[in-house]
Formats: sequence, C-alpha cells, structure tokens
Amino acid sequence: MVTRLGAIQSVYRARPLLQVLLKLFRLCVKVSRCQEVLIQPEVGAMEVFLRTLQLCLDTEPDSSQAAVTEQLLDIMETILSKATAGSFEQFEEFSRTFGSAEYVKSLLSCTSQSSVKNNNAVLVHLTRVLAALVYGNREKMQILLDHFKPILDFNKYDFEHNTDDQQKLEMFCVLTDGIEKNAIGNSLKDYIISLDIVKDALEYITMHAPCVKPTLLRTDSDELKDFISKPALKYILRFLTGLAHSHEKTQLAIASADTIPIIHRLEQVSSDEHVGSLAENLLEALCTNADVAQQIDAAKPRKTIGYTTVSHFNIVHIDCHMSAVRLARARDEWESAALQNANTKCNGLLPLWGPQVPESAFATEQLPSGVISDDTESKQSEFDILSCSDSAFTS
Repeated sequence: MVTRLGAIQSVYRARPLLQVLLKLFRLCVKVSRCQEVLIQPEVGAMEVFLRTLQLCLDTEPDSSQAAVTEQLLDIMETILSKATAGSFEQFEEFSRTFGSAEYVKSLLSCTSQSSVKNNNAVLVHLTRVLAALVYGNREKMQILLDHFKPILDFNKYDFEHNTDDQQKLEMFCVLTDGIEKNAIGNSLKDYIISLDIVKDALEYITMHAPCVKPTLLRTDSDELKDFISKPALKYILRFLTGLAHSHEKTQLAIASADTIPIIHRLEQVSSDEHVGSLAENLLEALCTNADVAQQIDAAKPRKTIGYTTVSHFNIVHIDCHMSAVRLARARDEWESAALQNANTKCNGLLPLWGPQVPESAFATEQLPSGVISDDTESKQSEFDILSCSDSAFTS
C-alpha cells in the first residue's frame, strides 16, 4: 500500500486510487500492530505521506480534494502520535525518514493558501503534523518558530494587526495545544521557553493588569475592562495553557512571575472574549503541578466557617441538646421535633410545598424575596423531595 501510494504522480489523475488507499490506511491505523509497522523506518511511510500531502496541497482546491487532504493529515497525525509514544531514540531514528527541513518550509507556506486558511479542520491537522515533524530537531524547530516570530510581539499586535496576523496567532495557539504531552513533545516546549516567548507573555500580563488588587476585585472597573479587551490577551492565555499542560518548566515560569493572582481574578470575569473561561483553563493546567497548585490555592480567598445551626438557625449548645434528648425519651424523636419547632415557620431558606400543606398556608410562609418558583416543574420537584422525606421518616 505504501509502495502504491508512493507511485502516484498526479493527485488529479489518480484520485480514485488515492481515495481507496486512504480508506484502507484509515482502517489500518485503527489497529495498534499496523501503527507499529508504519512507524518502522525501513517502511518509509512518512516520507511517502509527506510527498503525497505536498501533491494534495499543490492541487487546485475543490470540495472533494479538501476531504482527501483532511483524511491524509488525520492518518499522518495518528502515526506520528504513535511514534512519539515510544522512546526518544526510536523517534529520532524514525524522524530521519521525514526528509529535509524544506518540507517544513513548504508546509508552512501552504498555511497561507485560502484553501487551507478557510478550512479549519485541515488547518488544525496540518498544524499538529507540523509540530510532530520538528520534535527534537533544532533546525526544524527554528524554522517553525521563525514563522510565528513577527506576531509574537504582543504590544505591537495590540496596536496594529490584520486578518493574516490574527490567523497566524490563532494557528500558534492550535500548535501549542496540539503538542504531545510527553518527553518528546516537551522538546518543542523547551525550545519555545528558550526563545523567551513565555517570559514576554508573562511580562505583558503583569504590565497591563491593574496593579492595585482591590481594583482587580471590581469586575466593572475601567482599568480591568481595558485589560480584558486587549486583542492579544485571549491568545496569550490560550497558548500558555497549551504549553503548561504536563510541562514543569512552563508551570514554574508562570508561578515565579507572580501572575497567578492576576489569572485567578481573570477567572471571575465575564466577557465576549471568554477571558474568564480561558483563565480557568490555564489554572487547571497549572494545577497538575503540586507546588503550583498550592500557590493557586493560596491566591484564593479563605472561607470562614460560621455557626452550625438547627431549626430556623437557632444556635443550640450541645449540652442543652443532649439534656433535651435524655428528658424526651418517652416521646418519638419526630414528635419532639414537632413540639420544639411548633413556632418555627420555616426550617430552611427555601420552604417545600408538601402534599399535606394547603396552598393558603404555603403562601404565607414564602420568603419575602420571592425566590419560590411558581412553575409546575419546580413544584413537582418539591413535591417529590418531600414525598421521599416523608417516606423515609415513617420508615
């Protein structure tokens, strides 16, 4: 199958054969043993796939061609993921079949084609394949990161950017999110750290975040609104999340930059750019490191436990309660409770409408705030809850 695929010279003329081969390969990569065969260097599968991918991307785009390209990228991504699950030595030997660095340059140039930019599925697969092609190879990693370097000046991006810059920064976020979460994938994350990209991102956050903590607490403050509306912020949070997953160096870099309190405050913000959700995702990625998780926990406000109360929030001494229990042994405990709570109109924040309570009595017991729902579904839920409680009490 690999030999037949390698014999294809024109995607347009051999499309029926290509479609059949890709269908067979998609079935093959579902089997672990077939994956192991395809990552053997002597088979040379990846070199054939890369050459075929180049032919697909160079072909005049149409709807059927986009589907073929996506299928091929999906197969390549599965094989590369399998290869990265092994040892670094095995992957290094396998990576020698990837061809020269020219393949990386060529695939990067294809990302600017309208057929790729306008097809999100193809762009995501292509970005993840590009990441896997450069693991452990400094020359290829440099070519890949040089492609994104112009848009990683975040202050400049805030001041001026176009659609191409936005698409390229979006692609960088997809790239970091798709990096394998293992030692082989971490080789690319280490290289990104060495370029001070993470350092620049953290400096951007600390520079533009409101410096006064009480201001950060106010989600309606002008300073905070200006901060969360900055164009680069959401992308920074996204690629930091991708890098922080299972990568200790990134996690410690973020923790040491004193940005955790800022990110925690952003977690509570609601905006059209979903900054709060992005900040929450970043904190979740950081929590996989035990030391950083402690810092995150320390940045959160402390919870003060109040009095434990019974029956309408009346504070009862334990001695008084035990004495009352001893003196009331002749009565059933529920009779005692009914007697003690005779003048208590409601034992909780939300009264439940039981089957034996008339509507007029329930109406007088409703809270002043009007939190009781009048919809049928809510009443039915309340009825079910109390019915369960009554049956438990009688049993």
